Amino acid sequence: MGLDLSSTNDITSLCYAFPQGNKVRLLTRHYIPEYQLQNVANKNRAIYRNWERMGWLRVTKGDCIDYDRIRDDIFKDAETFGDQDDWL
Repeated sequence: MGLDLSSTNDITSLCYAFPQGNKVRLLTRHYIPEYQLQNVANKNRAIYRNWERMGWLRVTKGDCIDYDRIRDDIFKDAETFGDQDDWL
């Protein structure tokens, strides 16, 4: 698992790597504060809104990243993917 934390205007990303033979399957999650979807100073806000609609971006409440939400998602993923053989 890799984690790139941001705080206010950047995307936070989480990536899981699951070895499968001579390949690796990746599962990524990306987060951004909801404020950045409306912030007129953010030139990427329209792209971010589209990514949210497509399910590629998870939006956290407020104007900064909700680390508790990410922690909860990691714990939930640990339950889901605890035994990677069940996932592959």
